[in-house]
Amino acid sequence: MRQLARFWKRSGSDRPPPLRDQGGKRSAIPLPLPVFLLGLALLPSNPAGAGIAVPYSSANDPLLAAQAGGERAWPASEILSPLDCLQVERNGLVSYHLNLYQTKKRGSLLRDFRNAEAYLAQVKADFERAGLPGELSNLAFPESGFNPFAYSRAGAAGIWQLMEPTARLLGLQVNWWVDERRDPEKSTRVAARYLKELYRVFGSWPLAIAAYNAGEAKVLGALRKRPRADIWSLRLPKETRHLVSAFMAVTLILQGPEDYSFPAILEDSPSYVKVSLDSCTDLRVIARACDVSPQEILELNPELNWGCTPPDRNGYEIRIPLMAAHRFEEALSLIPPDERIVWTRHQVRKGDTLFGISRHYRVPMPIIARMNRLGSFHSLRVGKELLLPIPQGFRRWAKERVRFSQRWAIASFPFESHRTYRVRKGDTLEAIARQHGIPVKYLQQVNGLRSGAVLRPGARLRVPKARIL
Repeated sequence: MRQLARFWKRSGSDRPPPLRDQGGKRSAIPLPLPVFLLGLALLPSNPAGAGIAVPYSSANDPLLAAQAGGERAWPASEILSPLDCLQVERNGLVSYHLNLYQTKKRGSLLRDFRNAEAYLAQVKADFERAGLPGELSNLAFPESGFNPFAYSRAGAAGIWQLMEPTARLLGLQVNWWVDERRDPEKSTRVAARYLKELYRVFGSWPLAIAAYNAGEAKVLGALRKRPRADIWSLRLPKETRHLVSAFMAVTLILQGPEDYSFPAILEDSPSYVKVSLDSCTDLRVIARACDVSPQEILELNPELNWGCTPPDRNGYEIRIPLMAAHRFEEALSLIPPDERIVWTRHQVRKGDTLFGISRHYRVPMPIIARMNRLGSFHSLRVGKELLLPIPQGFRRWAKERVRFSQRWAIASFPFESHRTYRVRKGDTLEAIARQHGIPVKYLQQVNGLRSGAVLRPGARLRVPKARIL
């Protein structure tokens, strides 16, 4: 942050220098590495606190205002020119992916097309309102296959595969109750702002897409070494080059699906309505009021982590099926507020520890302590009943869905941030995990370690810190 502030102070400008000069050629970029912070420039204007992440809300979203016919639309200066259209190339790598999608990955792409039917029309509309090329919405195919529950090995989540630090900087909430990276609407609007800012920095859509995937630092570093190179000749990670080419291949297929023996995507209009709830409510209660299955409600609200609306946010908006809108409010009013959520309870027995309870229920110790107002991690009395921030029976009915596999449970374990731990002689993964109150498998996942890995004294491990409610 200090490095970035010093740079802008020296430059005397509030905008990064363009990648192209008057002649249209790219020039070297004297930018500091943490340029991802520039994504904040596209958040709703905040003159008094420039550079401060503003929590996302419908009130400060220009796209929503434009949809509703309000005054707060994108300023004219922020709408990209029609000349900034996306040019899709067809080279050897793009042709390779075209062939792959027509053979080995045909079934996978057809599944992604089915996923996209519920979202693509809205995503395109949001991108076009932001002044971005509509074809840019196809980036979600190679990123996630339009699956809001998709997680990468690195921990990126949702349709747009946003990393948690980036999502927080852009104003999305990621906590125990919700992960707005999985919210198709909010994450799309954030992705549109982020991609627009990347285009301003790099002046090229392929480079902006590459920076979205690999990070601005890697693309800037590659351009410093070869300032006049294009996306295909830069030294970028293999995964990034394949993602850009896969995006172009999918775009070519969607421009003429019959030429590649693919069906056209049926872009459905949203089949849901939003309703506001004034108290924390179990999704099963909502499903009962809608006369649908809880899984259907969860699929419409993929951002919810634990099968209920957040208890700390009154007026939370939830999506329900359009066909149930006429009966929902009346049916919900018949259910008393104190019956709308029943928390999981645990009665402390002799020998119980907070660590053991945390490990059994997969709930971080600080969250259990906060919810039950425990003075310390060791103040447990035999017979005391602990409340756990999980609706009763959630894991049982959630596991009926294939999407809620063990991988999802691991990836969604809520971490506030990471601390660095230096390995000492005699340390084991089990001992380090026990010391910090986290399961061993999460420590392995964060550091890419296999079971039984040998730890070298002096090595540094990333240890997740559990989030407080």
